[in-house]
Amino acid sequence: MYSPSLLYHAAHPRNPGRLPEPTATGAAWYLPCGDRMHMDFQIAHGRVQDVRAQVYGCGAAVAAASAATELLHGLPEEEARTLSSITLNRALGDIPAPRRHALWMVLECLAQALGPRDLQTPQGGSHAWPHPVRRRG
Repeated sequence: MYSPSLLYHAAHPRNPGRLPEPTATGAAWYLPCGDRMHMDFQIAHGRVQDVRAQVYGCGAAVAAASAATELLHGLPEEEARTLSSITLNRALGDIPAPRRHALWMVLECLAQALGPRDLQTPQGGSHAWPHPVRRRG
């Protein structure tokens, strides 16, 4: 059911927690199951210097955030903004359909932190975490 990559990221998440002084932040909350995700970014010289994720949710959400931090680290900001659900899903070895909201949560965090992107809300709906998004610098 779950790929070895997804299971490994879920059991051993990379870059967990919060950055002390992020330059950009984004958050997502998936209402049907209560998963919450918060991603902090340190952007300097047009690149993602550091990224951390704090997740309260299912293993797929933890794994998606973990894989995303690895994929995003060191990328130019413009390239990081274009991370797709397809790329993230492939990195995790294909998340089962009932858990693909985890991919959307990462993209929502990215859109809030790095700029607008045309996102589609998964069926069942979701809302951004009810607090303001901060971008410093």
